[in-house]
Amino acid sequence: RPLKRCKMPPDSILLTLEEGSMVLIEGYANLSKEAKELSVMDGFILAIARFNLGASARFSDVQHCSPDTYEVTDSTREFHPWQSKAVGAHHVGKRPIPLIAPLHSFSGKPWWRALDKLVSMLKEVGTLDYLVPAVDKDYTGFYQRPCTYDRALRWLRKALAAMGVTDDVIENITWHIWRLYMAEKAFLADITKERRKYLGNWAHGDTADVYTREKRQVVVSIWEEALQSKKPMKGREVPLDTSEYLDSPHWELGTRPIAPPTVAGAPPATRPKASPKKRRLEAEVTPADLV
Repeated sequence: RPLKRCKMPPDSILLTLEEGSMVLIEGYANLSKEAKELSVMDGFILAIARFNLGASARFSDVQHCSPDTYEVTDSTREFHPWQSKAVGAHHVGKRPIPLIAPLHSFSGKPWWRALDKLVSMLKEVGTLDYLVPAVDKDYTGFYQRPCTYDRALRWLRKALAAMGVTDDVIENITWHIWRLYMAEKAFLADITKERRKYLGNWAHGDTADVYTREKRQVVVSIWEEALQSKKPMKGREVPLDTSEYLDSPHWELGTRPIAPPTVAGAPPATRPKASPKKRRLEAEVTPADLV
């Protein structure tokens, strides 16, 4: 079965992320008429998605970040994960993986202020080693455990629908499209592969301080150059030379995924059942706390 690749969303959805996240700062006063059902909780997940876009990050990357690692610079907002999909916790010191989002706004709104507010709120809760807590079934509060990919994706799609995004766009939304957006944009702008590797931590440095400074400079310059390109994004596929699938065991000759090994007579794999016990955050967060 051929490996399915991401389709880039229309540029208008980038404006949606920024406008929706600002509900954490501005409330409902400046929202568009289409955003009639947006909640403050939805602003939380939209701000996370906008950071993922800027940092070319996986969802699992932000779930491996403590709010205490948040760093504010004049040109970026940054986190430092304690591990990633490709780098274990014991190797982070030797192979740093900073998540760096330049302060570029598609809408003119300072979306990073919403991220500042989000991080401040998480720090008040206590010591966490993730950024997105599990949301309850009504999307009105959090549980004291990390949110899963699937649950966070349903939450993100709900928030986009509340912002008036159409179903045909929402059905193609995954967390991975934010990771590959700027890689595609930079590819269209003819930015070299060596520089593009910095976007998703595909490039590696020797020391944390040197690599972080170098990556910050490269990523900010790539955003400035790539966004000057007028080539259209909609409907294009992400180029394979910027995809981590090329280094994955699930990729064979660049054409099809390798089937997982099976044992004759073995029962089908099942996911463990989630515990029925759910514990609320000690200082439960409500929409009123976020405004």
